[in-house]
Amino acid sequence: MGTGRFGAWGVIGLLLSAGLVACGGSGGDNGDNDQGVVFRAVSFVRGPESIDADQIRCTEPTTQNAIVDSAFVINLDRERFYPDRNDPFGNPCGGYIALENNLANMAMNVQEISVRYAIPGAGIPIPENSISFGVRINPTSSQDQAASGQVNLVYSQLVGQMLPEQMITFLAQNQNGLPAPPYSMNAFFRAKGQADNGRRFTSNEIGYQFTITR
Repeated sequence: MGTGRFGAWGVIGLLLSAGLVACGGSGGDNGDNDQGVVFRAVSFVRGPESIDADQIRCTEPTTQNAIVDSAFVINLDRERFYPDRNDPFGNPCGGYIALENNLANMAMNVQEISVRYAIPGAGIPIPENSISFGVRINPTSSQDQAASGQVNLVYSQLVGQMLPEQMITFLAQNQNGLPAPPYSMNAFFRAKGQADNGRRFTSNEIGYQFTITR
């Protein structure tokens, strides 16, 4: 998959990360991570799937087989949360966030994914979501094998967290302040991590679109 490969952004990231190691960079939580040059949220993907009446079979995504996953229809009367690994209608093999560390010699320890939601035409504020995370991403110089097929890239499935149960409940119980279904809801995701030297980075923001029905 083209978006998951180490290309022009990775070259820029190597140059910048070399500068950070040599000079220390400037202060701030973003860690000179303009547009995700150093720590990048790449996209959402899903793995190949085989779903029948009795079994859901998911293949973990890699750079060779990952499928872009950017939108989904949520039925508030059916879905409990999203994605649901045990529900054939809940995108069981999707909802993987692809995260890339372009530091040359330091791993990135991802600690949180923050999510904000926006519903055009809503008359009430939409609560945000914070997902606790515990994933380590190797540097570009690592010789370790990576499940993703790219040493500095991970795919992590946000099971039940892209739309958690409390968010489904909120949408179902607050119809008076929301557009009549079907309506669109946009979700925006940022990852927060810490390099091995203690420096904190916040990734660029990537979006996902839901269509809400009943």
